[in-house]
Amino acid sequence: MSGRVNTCDMASADTDKEVVIVDDGSLMFRAGYSGEREPKVNFPCVVGKRKKTLVETTMNKEQRTTAIGYDAEKALQTYDLHFPIENGCITNWDDMELVWNHAFKKNRAPG
Repeated sequence: MSGRVNTCDMASADTDKEVVIVDDGSLMFRAGYSGEREPKVNFPCVVGKRKKTLVETTMNKEQRTTAIGYDAEKALQTYDLHFPIENGCITNWDDMELVWNHAFKKNRAPG
């Protein structure tokens, strides 16, 4: 035996379970269930980090220092945009974890 796992056998054994599909793209993040027409979660794969300004000394500590997806894109004057995936490769794991957290905890993506 070669030690390889036959994924076809595994898939047929658990036919009653839903398969979660995640597409971590350079521009968009999508997640949903296999067989559905559209993903449950779909947003820009971008992390906004608050720009440094002189106002920071008086800034309310409860204000967000990061924003993810559409929230980051809407506030271009407040955040510098960072893309955790470049050319199909994750280049910033900390930012990618923020994207995953946003998708699976805040937007209730399947999983």
